[in-house]
Amino acid sequence: TEQPSLLNVDEGRSTPKYSAREVYTILTEEELIDGFNAHLVVPDVLDKAPPEQLPIVCGDGNSIDMGNLITPEDLRYRPLISLERTDPNRFYTLIMTDPDVPNRSMPTEREHLHWLIVNITEQNISKGEEIVPYKSPLPNLGTGLHRYVFVLLEQTRPITIATEAEKAAFIKKSVSEDKNSTNRPQTQSSKSPKPSTKTKESDNGKSSKPSLIGKTGSTDSPKMKDEKRKSIEEVTLIDRNKFSTKEFTKKYAILGVIAANFLQTEYNEYVGKQQEAYKKIGSNDDERKIESVKEIMKLDEKKTIESIKNLRLSK
Repeated sequence: TEQPSLLNVDEGRSTPKYSAREVYTILTEEELIDGFNAHLVVPDVLDKAPPEQLPIVCGDGNSIDMGNLITPEDLRYRPLISLERTDPNRFYTLIMTDPDVPNRSMPTEREHLHWLIVNITEQNISKGEEIVPYKSPLPNLGTGLHRYVFVLLEQTRPITIATEAEKAAFIKKSVSEDKNSTNRPQTQSSKSPKPSTKTKESDNGKSSKPSLIGKTGSTDSPKMKDEKRKSIEEVTLIDRNKFSTKEFTKKYAILGVIAANFLQTEYNEYVGKQQEAYKKIGSNDDERKIESVKEIMKLDEKKTIESIKNLRLSK
């Protein structure tokens, strides 16, 4: 019989395709519990060990396997995660988090969120909503080994969370409206206004209704301002800093943790070069420079994938 292709083209990107046998490490319940407990993933991230190990492949085909060491350069691109054993008709959430911030002995900033996708369905991560984009691990010098934990949650229903861009745009718009309201020029003098039944011209030249009292400044009542503030708060934003996997599962429609996996990595020369490059880019406000670097990284990724593809096809 003809062997299936090793490459699966999805949205213009070639990605390795692995069989269920290749990506799934069958561990006993006892082995799973021992693995997550030995590295304190339970209780640092999860309350209890999940029933299955989540199959993940990164870099040049390196499998993530219950705390094995992976170099940061192998994690510069999003890893491949198999969802072959999930129900195609249900919804799932994927979380990648670092509980060792700034380090494992003093994790005062636990956890740092590196990736969040919700409403994954049809056994396809690309069918989900990426709330927090993938951020490659770059642990700081002198902070030792960091654990990076991947958790797959089963949802009871689709959930709604604003993306970083959506929340930023919403807040910017609301702040702008508040400033315009506060800085609106006063149309009345400081003297007590006299009652008037004459029709006056509004700012746009159209006639307005007769006014019996003078109004100055913002027309928003305290109640209206409270409603605006609430509307901003209701647009949920997931912050990368001090994220909590446990709190997330309590807050949203999560049925439970169905699989997880984790790796360990630490600072090396590659991380140092990456951090130095980010310093040269400058402020995060310089969007043009950042986008330029992203485009270069995309080209680098494409070339790498094409090289792997050609290498495999030539064998």
